[in-house]
Amino acid sequence: MIKNKEKSVIIIPCYNEAENIDKLIPLIFRYEKNADILIVDDSSKDNTKEVIKKLQQKYSNKIFTTNRTGERSFALSYVDGFKWALSKDYDFIFQMDGDFSHHPKYLPVLLEQMKDYDLVIGSRYCAKKISTEDWSSRRLVFSLLANFYARVITGLPVSDVTGGFKCFRRNVLEVINLNKIYSKGFAVQIEINFLVYKLGFKIGEVPIIFYGRKYGESKISFKKIIEGLWIPIKKQIEK
Repeated sequence: MIKNKEKSVIIIPCYNEAENIDKLIPLIFRYEKNADILIVDDSSKDNTKEVIKKLQQKYSNKIFTTNRTGERSFALSYVDGFKWALSKDYDFIFQMDGDFSHHPKYLPVLLEQMKDYDLVIGSRYCAKKISTEDWSSRRLVFSLLANFYARVITGLPVSDVTGGFKCFRRNVLEVINLNKIYSKGFAVQIEINFLVYKLGFKIGEVPIIFYGRKYGESKISFKKIIEGLWIPIKKQIEK
């Protein structure tokens, strides 16, 4: 059972997500009032920083931010966020996208399942039906094939190995060597899941509906897709 005094933080990486962040943060606090939020800004070029400052004024002592410089990296944004969370006294560490792909209504659902697991993944594919909205058939087919490929190569016993809506127990991230994360892009989801699995932690899944991006442009590139295909093979070689 989750104790009332246990603390949670929600890590949100963002790059040029001002319009989404402005609407997402109030929705998060509607569903998970007690959690803190860390926004990892990957050197945004829009007015994301100004939006965050206004939100910090509204939600005093609940919203924090780190600003990355140098090479842009989705994976390193999460790594930096995890390191920041581990430097504090949080018991549970969430990660979620900042583009409304992950609806905040699932935050309490993931947290409730932490009584039985060390990592809980919000899954698009663990229910009897595929749970996505506003996706093209091409994107859905590619996602399903990528998940099948990654599961076969790594042996991960989860249906959605590339999903990015997660909740970790603190001790899971404490034993992972975050400085040795290889991925730069979205393949970090596969890599960290694999590390958690190989360390013997319990992984659970809860069904969610994954929504297409609400505002702005997708950050997925051909280079990141190729990396995603290579990571499962690399992790198997290193076993």
